[in-house]
Amino acid sequence: RYQKLCELPLKGILTTNFDTLLPGDPPTANAFADLHSHRRPIWFSKPPVLKLHGQIGAGKNPPILAREDYRHRVYGGRGDYLALLKALFATHPIVFIGTSFTDAYLNELRSEVYSWFACRQDNEICAEGHPGWYAIMEDVSETRREYFKTYEGIDVISYPAGSDHAAFDEVLSEIHHEASHTSRLKKRLGGKTV
Repeated sequence: RYQKLCELPLKGILTTNFDTLLPGDPPTANAFADLHSHRRPIWFSKPPVLKLHGQIGAGKNPPILAREDYRHRVYGGRGDYLALLKALFATHPIVFIGTSFTDAYLNELRSEVYSWFACRQDNEICAEGHPGWYAIMEDVSETRREYFKTYEGIDVISYPAGSDHAAFDEVLSEIHHEASHTSRLKKRLGGKTV
């Protein structure tokens, strides 16, 4: 799963997990600036990983576990954390994988950015420039998918639950097949000779 994820042409990976399965860097201003810059080509390079809630055993970037830790991360320091996250959400497509949508500050941030693009009459996205948000979630009913689309601006890709999440692997494999560097290159060069 991590291999396929890292082979996608992603600008970056933001995770709230603080385990060490997907090693990354703390969400510093420099790390956000690197994501926003165009210096790093996304073709054939592994996307940088930002550990939004820290990482176990990371010393200066300990995991965020308590409400006080959240307050310090979100409102402490220079206040650039939320501003930089807003900029990412407003300018880049986002794919939410394995999220519970229970982080209050991330929900509020998404809501604020979505309000910039939503029509006032029917809450659908009507402003040009919305980058597109997607979520891969298990067993989401049609009603809940419609809710996410209409009120959160998120297209949900639902897969049937299972103890081993094999259906998730199929979704990830399909995305990988359509979007990975090698697949996209193969499609562009298909039928051509050198």
